[in-house]
Amino acid sequence: MAINYAITSAFLGDSGAPMALFASTVIGVVLVPVIQRITDGYTSYRYGAVREIAESAKWGYASLTLMGIIKGMRSTGPFMVALIVAIVVSFAVSAAAAPDGESALLYGIFGTSLTAMSMLSLAGIVLSIDAFGPIADNAGGIVEMTGMSEDRRKVTDKIDAVGNTTKAVTKGFAIASAGLAALAMIQAFQFEASEVFHTALNYTLTNPSVIIGLLVGGLLPFLITGQLISGVSRAAFRMVDEVRAQFKADAGILAGTSRPNYARCVDIATVASLRELWKTAVIAIAAPIALGILLGPTAVAGLLMGSVVTGIVLAYHLANTGGAWDNAKKLVEMEGQKGSEEHKVAIVGDVIGDPYKDTAGPALNTVIKLLNTIAIVFVSTFVAVVPLPAI
Repeated sequence: MAINYAITSAFLGDSGAPMALFASTVIGVVLVPVIQRITDGYTSYRYGAVREIAESAKWGYASLTLMGIIKGMRSTGPFMVALIVAIVVSFAVSAAAAPDGESALLYGIFGTSLTAMSMLSLAGIVLSIDAFGPIADNAGGIVEMTGMSEDRRKVTDKIDAVGNTTKAVTKGFAIASAGLAALAMIQAFQFEASEVFHTALNYTLTNPSVIIGLLVGGLLPFLITGQLISGVSRAAFRMVDEVRAQFKADAGILAGTSRPNYARCVDIATVASLRELWKTAVIAIAAPIALGILLGPTAVAGLLMGSVVTGIVLAYHLANTGGAWDNAKKLVEMEGQKGSEEHKVAIVGDVIGDPYKDTAGPALNTVIKLLNTIAIVFVSTFVAVVPLPAI
């Protein structure tokens, strides 16, 4: 931040506007630890949310599943409050400091984009804590596969639980930065549309095209999430069938005298990832183009806004729910209940949570950015074949 302040002062001077823009970057840096604390509270085994999920394993699979979904949904509340405060403060501070004759709206939008940029300036730190999770997870796998003592497994379990939380934190960071950046990209799209069509377009809620775009945009994250989780499920079914077939064909695998065909399992996972994910990419690419050609750029602007509103909330819910289920299982194991009925129930929660936190949740960040990029690139093709009159 000291370097940021020095550069801002050197290039822009010490007037009100540059200092207001610098304040917007401070907001972005502060937002990162705030998101970290919120995510930690809902995904760490040290706090009540995960402990309640682990406790619910006593009453069966449905209880654990519902409790995880409840906690994941509740986590979106404080997250959105923090994001809203950051947007409001950064916009208000920057807009209020706009010089005479300059657009306060543009300064406010620029301030919000600087908040997103300052969050991304911490990407190195975020990537390092993101890498901690897989390293800790694989360390636990090595301890288990090599038959090390139970004491060492207990240590790696705790480290793995921390890694699950750090992975959830990095997903929250990516979701928040995607939401902030999308605001600036939507404004950029509206500017490009006005330049291409040489007219001021109506983006108010009296325009049916905007309403239709909002509904379609709000639907897309749910549609894509369902597609992704369905793809993971189908790939998992094929993997289970392959493993069972190998066990049946060679009894020595379970006895430890034969080596499984690992290459076949890797091949199934690789082919499935390519075969399943292209469908999601087609949806994200085709939706703004098709809607723009049919109803024009105002509908696409609505689509972008709708996808941001539902996408960032759904993505954060998926990431935290999956992380909480994973750590609930870890907590049951660390309490010495491995192999119990509660542990079996908790494992099911972990299995459900994997496509939540490792597939669908992170993918929505990319979807939000992809929709905005496609809209800006193809804006000249949005001719409104079926123009709808505004009220």
